[in-house]
Amino acid sequence: HGYSDSFIDVLHKWYIANYVEDASVGKGEYGYPAITLPGLTPQHTFNSYPISESDTVHQYAAEYYVLPPATRRGTLTISLTGAPMVRIVNNNPYQAANEWWGNRYDNVDSTLTRGFDLTHLRSKRATLQFATWFDLPRDRDYAFVEVSVDGANWLTLKGRHTTTSNPNGANWGSGYTGISGGGSVPEWIQESVDLSPYSGKKIQVRFEQVTDDAVPSQGFAIDALRIPELHFQDTLANDNGWVSNGFVRSTNVLPEHFDVQALLYQGSQFTVNDVPVDLASGQGTLTIPSYGSSVNRVVLIVSAYAVETTQLAQYQLAINLK
Repeated sequence: HGYSDSFIDVLHKWYIANYVEDASVGKGEYGYPAITLPGLTPQHTFNSYPISESDTVHQYAAEYYVLPPATRRGTLTISLTGAPMVRIVNNNPYQAANEWWGNRYDNVDSTLTRGFDLTHLRSKRATLQFATWFDLPRDRDYAFVEVSVDGANWLTLKGRHTTTSNPNGANWGSGYTGISGGGSVPEWIQESVDLSPYSGKKIQVRFEQVTDDAVPSQGFAIDALRIPELHFQDTLANDNGWVSNGFVRSTNVLPEHFDVQALLYQGSQFTVNDVPVDLASGQGTLTIPSYGSSVNRVVLIVSAYAVETTQLAQYQLAINLK
């Protein structure tokens, strides 16, 4: 319909509208003509220069900074240095560069499946060993290790850290739920699952993560997969035969996008200056040589976005008037 703004463009205008709340400005994109809001109160208001601030912002959200008004003419320099990368979930891969992650969101059913030939291990022991890290709402969301001999019927396998507790009907056997390591912060833990009942057979092994329709958390991750009796050890350098339906193999880091909008005021009127921020370095600078003359007040809006993560974006602001 001739509307050229991207999603990010609309998001930026929304950030401004939440502060300005005046539909008479511009083409009406900076206000709410049909509703009255209580007004946004910036969390960061400063009284003097220089300013040095370390802060964080949620993904697809904004922080607002009201800078001290000009009491003299000078050059105002605003510099942002953001962390150019952000984790998908709050861990580092256990073994090397990569890990498998079962994704997040509500109503997720992610699987990771691979075939193994145990025929030459007839009557011998076989074990699946791996490291796991999980943050799953207890008794609501579960992850499982499953085995099948025909690719159609699957059984969950018991491990050292699985549970059969099933107060809400979401655990269909032996599953992982809650926080790995038993504390308030998830930790990588070692797990071992007995495959001996399937020695002498060809099997498929599956990891599965199932979530309900509320309260998504960080999910379920695995690394350092091995079956010693088969001399199988997976470094996760590639998919290595695993078939994913929802699991993601990654280094657990994403590029972070920072955006800075400066509202440059002359009296009650303002213009919007979008400050370019380099994606690779996370750095951006705005210089206002006419501060105290053509510009007498500045409001900064710092925002960030990275897909697939709820981890906070970290940055520093340095602002000075000379």
